[in-house]
Amino acid sequence: MRRIPVSVMRERVADVLAHVAIRRERIVLTRHGQDLGALVPLEDLERLRALDAAGDDVAERTLTPYRTSWRKLTDRIHRRH
Repeated sequence: MRRIPVSVMRERVADVLAHVAIRRERIVLTRHGQDLGALVPLEDLERLRALDAAGDDVAERTLTPYRTSWRKLTDRIHRRH
């Protein structure tokens, strides 16, 4: 999985998104060396949604870290605005 700084993402957003869409590669966005978020192919998102909708114990254990990370990210974004 490739990691790129958010600053690179800002400069090359179209290229990075095309890379995710065409090569189906997951890309982790970083800021000051810390993981901040991720860009994933739509197929990955659909799998996560299916797991979320299933609501079983395995899905809950699998998705909990992602939900926590998503909340932290959205909280950071809202604090800046």
